[in-house]
Amino acid sequence: MAVVKGEKECILYLPLFAELTSLEIGVNKSADIEKLANPFRHNIAVVGSSFTHGVGASGAGLTWPAFLSRSTGLHLCSFGMSGMSRLQPHLADAFTKTNADAIICDSFSNPSIAQVQSRIRPFIEAIRKNKPDMPIIFINTIYREHRNFLPKYEKRESERIAHNENLMKTIVKEYKNVYFVNVPNQTGTDHITSADGTHPYSYGYHRWAQAIEKPIMKILKKHKIK
Repeated sequence: MAVVKGEKECILYLPLFAELTSLEIGVNKSADIEKLANPFRHNIAVVGSSFTHGVGASGAGLTWPAFLSRSTGLHLCSFGMSGMSRLQPHLADAFTKTNADAIICDSFSNPSIAQVQSRIRPFIEAIRKNKPDMPIIFINTIYREHRNFLPKYEKRESERIAHNENLMKTIVKEYKNVYFVNVPNQTGTDHITSADGTHPYSYGYHRWAQAIEKPIMKILKKHKIK
């Protein structure tokens, strides 16, 4: 492989599925390496499911928060918890003890209808204890390809999504600075982006980030986050 000479700027993404106990970066003996200033503006906490974690992505920098961070210049710090993003108030409390300027919530991908119904208000109120004015942006879950093959699963998913959409119409009126980004077909309609029938692969994450970028940036700009 040819070596391209000259100065280079790189972003290093840490592993998604491995515990990092040490890190070494190798360069040629004649080369120098130095830390650059953080290129991103503002701090946006992203709480979410395995979708946010990046299950199915082919690299750590190919999740939807990573794509969105690079395209907007905002620092999206991702806290994806596979199967465990269920609107727990103690998680909301933990996230708001950070220096985040806003929080984006992929919170409708894991919980049941009953869990969303009982937990969403305590979740929001836990955030409001520490961050009374911080924008809270909920995003809708994506279309799972399993729905095309399993009628029972299709029925359950349709009911769950419809419930959450209707509930959020009420929630955004009840709470100041709470928003719901509900973009249809975030990963497309051509059925080519699923890695396993549930999670997208990298191209699907790229489409997802592109689909939600404009509405999220419109909300953040209202709060002078740009």
